[in-house]
Amino acid sequence: MQAPEIVRAWRDSLVCARQIAAATGRRVVFFCAFGERSAMAVAAAKSAGLVNTAHIEGGIDAWKKVGWAGGDGVSIVPAG
Repeated sequence: MQAPEIVRAWRDSLVCARQIAAATGRRVVFFCAFGERSAMAVAAAKSAGLVNTAHIEGGIDAWKKVGWAGGDGVSIVPAG
């Protein structure tokens, strides 16, 4: 993909996520391998108007280390 297609895909993804969040009233949680890209995604989503967002601190790597159970040692960090 070239830059314009990436930007268009990201914008379309945010539109879809905003619609899902509005329809369900639920938070959109971003995740990635180590939590760095998901933190950037939360910031970008927030700046695009999707405010009910969060990410998994430490990413999937941290989640694996606690046995995928969530809660114990893995934080879902709300945007803000």
